[in-house]
Amino acid sequence: MTDAPYSEARSRTPHLNEEDIRKLFDITELRKTLYALLKESLSSTWQNAQELFDLKAEGRAEWVFASRLLSCYKTSVPQINYLLESTPPELRLTELTQERDELISRLAGTMAGMRWMKHMRVADGWRFMAVHLFGQQSRISQDDIQELFTTIDQIAILTDVIRGRGRLYGIDFKAINDEQVEAFKEYCRDTSKARAILDELHKDTDGKDAPKRSCRAIRAAITAGLFYNRPTYEWFKQEFGELCKIDSTSYYDYTKEDCDKYDKDTLFGELVKKFRKFT
Repeated sequence: MTDAPYSEARSRTPHLNEEDIRKLFDITELRKTLYALLKESLSSTWQNAQELFDLKAEGRAEWVFASRLLSCYKTSVPQINYLLESTPPELRLTELTQERDELISRLAGTMAGMRWMKHMRVADGWRFMAVHLFGQQSRISQDDIQELFTTIDQIAILTDVIRGRGRLYGIDFKAINDEQVEAFKEYCRDTSKARAILDELHKDTDGKDAPKRSCRAIRAAITAGLFYNRPTYEWFKQEFGELCKIDSTSYYDYTKEDCDKYDKDTLFGELVKKFRKFT
């Protein structure tokens, strides 16, 4: 991307906390909005669709914005996987965070990047960003636009990976910290294996949003005899809440000892066998 004049924007790189970064680069909902926009446009008549190619057409900038941003989705996954593969496990979280922060600084060193950081703080800010990039008066080159979207995709996915959502992209990384392990030990019969068990639970639970799928691994670990007491819903919500949004009634229903919902579930049986290796 083209640097701002005299790198002035780079010198004004804002200090962003994790909440700021989520607001600017957690674009999951934006992707859904843009996908719906494209789906609606492409389901219209050919005559109406043709109008979108007219530079003066209403909504053209938003349609092109949606197409370009979504076309970059997951393009950075191979780079992130390579970064993880080439970094010792104990340094991976630090390396991922440094890589993301460097990309944010680089983005802030461009006029388009600075606009993104301003516009995405407000509701529907992407619509104004679309006009800036693809409006009739835009003078931003196609190469700069491509690099902008590629960088945003990489920052967004790195942020998800750092937050423990990597498996949504097929990236097997979960930064389990000592506080999480200590909280989990309260339920474990063998506390020396708490970290390994918790890691396995995340592998089989993250990203599952239906009650049966969300609770399968916990219920299998209970059946395997790994816990003194069933983990509480409060603990489950704290550990998996962002990735598995189920209510307390469903959680306790699917993890109770006399639950029969997994009686004919082949995958459940395989998980029980896997967890029994920890006994």
